This record gives sequence, structure tokens and C-alpha cells, in this order.
Amino acid sequence: MFHRTGISQLLSLLSLWTAFLAVFSSPLPSGSSSVGVTQYYGRSDPMIVEQASKIAKRSIKVDITLFIIFEAYPKYEHWAVQVGDAYLEASLPWEEWQHVNIHQDHLRISKGNEKAQFSPPPRKIKLGKAKFNDEKKRDKVIADILKWKMSFPVGQKGGNCMDFVLLVLQFFVENGYSNDGVMTKFMEEYGARYDTVVKNVILIHDQPQ
Repeated sequence: MFHRTGISQLLSLLSLWTAFLAVFSSPLPSGSSSVGVTQYYGRSDPMIVEQASKIAKRSIKVDITLFIIFEAYPKYEHWAVQVGDAYLEASLPWEEWQHVNIHQDHLRISKGNEKAQFSPPPRKIKLGKAKFNDEKKRDKVIADILKWKMSFPVGQKGGNCMDFVLLVLQFFVENGYSNDGVMTKFMEEYGARYDTVVKNVILIHDQPQ
């Protein structure tokens, strides 16, 4: 009886020692912070969970809407984009547009008035959503866009109001504020109408007066 008991106890001790070595010889994640250790053993750090929850609660989503203005009047068609309550466009005052040099003049980016009374009303196309960490981040992104300068004169590809909307949407997608679905929906309109709008609105100003 003693012999069997002794062997049994010895085997139990060896098993415990083997388990002990297996646990403490396992590689820990890189870094020695307590956060890494708790995550490694399957427990979420309460502080990280709380912080992530706060960020999620502060994040906001806003509509991205394409405005196509004066579509019924081909010579005056104009495109703009609304992000939440920020109506963004690249344009020139009417007095300047009447005498525009399409090979030299650049459109200027501004925050227009989406509540302006247009007749007929603009066609509005909801493209999707933009997501920001909070309102402060949204306001900063809009403020930064308003500082942009159009790189090309209005008569070159990349310099007109449609190109400006494209640039805004590309910026949103590339920086994670929106997704590819927004760009896909916009490109349906852009691809179908671009050449016609350029011909009717811009190239007409390249004709002898």
C-alpha cells in the first residue's frame, strides 16, 4: 500500500511540475506591460474597454449628398457636395465667370449656402455616409478642405466643380472617413455626365465672343 501511494504521489508532483514549466515557459507577447499580459490570458483590460466605448459614443455619422444645380439649363449646370450641414463647392462669382479665361483662371473653394433658392430645385443624390471620431474632428476636416486650392485651371481636367467633388470623396475614402460605396455611386453620375457638362458649361467660354 505504501509503495503504490508513494508512486502515485510522485507522479502527481511530476505532473504539477510539468504543468508549471509549460505555463511559465510559454512566450509572452512583446512588451512587458500589464495590458499585454492580461490580454494574453484572455482578459480585456477594463481601462481599454472603457476608452474604446467612449470613443465609439463620441463618433458621428453624417450624410454625403451630391447637389446637381441647374441641370435643366445646360450652360449653367453646377455640382457641389454637402457633408452633414457643410455645403462645399468650387466656383467663381457670376461677375467673374462671365469673363473667365478657362486656361488661366482657377475656381475657388468655399462653403456655400445649401438653403439658397434654386429654380428648379437641385437634384440631390445621397451618396452614403461620412464618419468622424467626434464633431471637433469633423469641423477640422471641413476647415482643412476649405483651405485647398484647385491645382488646375477650370478648362483642364481636374479643375472644374465636378472634379472638386471627386477630390473631396477621394480624400474621405483614402483617410477612412467613408467607404468605396460612396465613390462608386458618385462615379456613376460623374462618368455619365462629365463630358457633356464640360462641353456645355466650360468649353463654351473658349469660343470667340
